[in-house]
Amino acid sequence: MKDDQDISRDNERPEEIIDEIENILDSLHTELTNDAIEVGQAKDSFKAIRFVWENLGNASTSDADIVDIYSTGTSALSSIRDDYKSIAQKYSPLHGLMGTISSSTNSAVNITSSTSSFVLSNIVAFDSDWLVPVATSQREKTKESLKMLSTDLADTYDAIWEVLYGTRKNPERGSLYLIRQVFDHLFGVLAPDNEVRASQFWHPKGGNEPNQVARQERIEYAAYTKVKNKTAAKRLVASTKHMLDVYKTLNKAHKRGKLDLTQARISLKEMQAIIEDWVQSLSLID
Repeated sequence: MKDDQDISRDNERPEEIIDEIENILDSLHTELTNDAIEVGQAKDSFKAIRFVWENLGNASTSDADIVDIYSTGTSALSSIRDDYKSIAQKYSPLHGLMGTISSSTNSAVNITSSTSSFVLSNIVAFDSDWLVPVATSQREKTKESLKMLSTDLADTYDAIWEVLYGTRKNPERGSLYLIRQVFDHLFGVLAPDNEVRASQFWHPKGGNEPNQVARQERIEYAAYTKVKNKTAAKRLVASTKHMLDVYKTLNKAHKRGKLDLTQARISLKEMQAIIEDWVQSLSLID
């Protein structure tokens, strides 16, 4: 950007700085993802061999050579444990350093937002709708509330963001699949089939599945029986059609072919807001 006097500046161009930041973070993301894969595989390996050593420890033998093999094997495992401890201790300071990424990113987004608000109208204004919030107090509160309903439900909700920001291959597709599971699981807990069928909100269906429970029926039942604030319940029901439209976009994650990443991100953000609205209206925790 140049001022009215068209004065030349020697400063770096912001987009070039951003390109360099993105390259740095991309390389770091690749390294951290690969490291996480190695750590996860290592953890699974030790989980797999544990029962073998437990059985060996409970076994009895009078063969001194076998006893020696067991003893030296135990010593070797102890040495491996010490090696992992050393690795973990070396990583701890790095973990603390990684915590500064979030605050630096938030600063960059805020700077971009405020700066763009002052530019000329013919410049495209900054739009943060594409960003999917993850490290927010509301998200943490939502997770804790979901845990009151089901630990598995809360874990799946948490996994959405691990997949979205912790993986490199098709993170949007995996995240859409997970948030769809959260949606189904949430209403499966709030509105079980037998309860919905016994309510005024259910109607028999035609065709081969007369006892089928429609999603709209499930949502209406959940709103009017589980949400204490009736005004909030009406609001949630009124947004049912839009919820189901968003749900349809989540189903696109199951189709083959290229996924519209922008649409996927926006759908993720909106479904996150929908889930948070429901959980907040349920008042599961203070």
